Amino acid sequence: MFGLPIVLNPIMFIPFIIVPIVLVTVAYFSTSLGIVPVATFMPPWVTPPVIGGFLATQSFAGAILAAINLILSVVIYIPFVKLGVDQELKKETEQ
Repeated sequence: MFGLPIVLNPIMFIPFIIVPIVLVTVAYFSTSLGIVPVATFMPPWVTPPVIGGFLATQSFAGAILAAINLILSVVIYIPFVKLGVDQELKKETEQ
C-alpha cells in the first residue's frame, strides 16, 4: 500500500479500484458458465496466485483462471504505472 504508493495517489487509486472489479467479473462469469469449477476451499492468503487458484477449485482450470487474472491485472496497471513514473521523472528534471 505504501511502497508504490497507492495511499493518497490519485493515479494509482484508479486501477486499485478497477482491477478487483474486473477480476471478480471475469471469475464470476467463468464460474457461472461452467468453464471453471466452483471454489470449495480457501487457500491461505500467502499462497501464490496460480497455486491458490488450483487449490481453491481443485482444478487446473482454476489455476489457468488465476494466471489470466494476474495477466489482466498487470495489463490494467501498466499505463497507470507508466504515467506515475513519467510524472516523477518530470518532477526530477524540473528540480
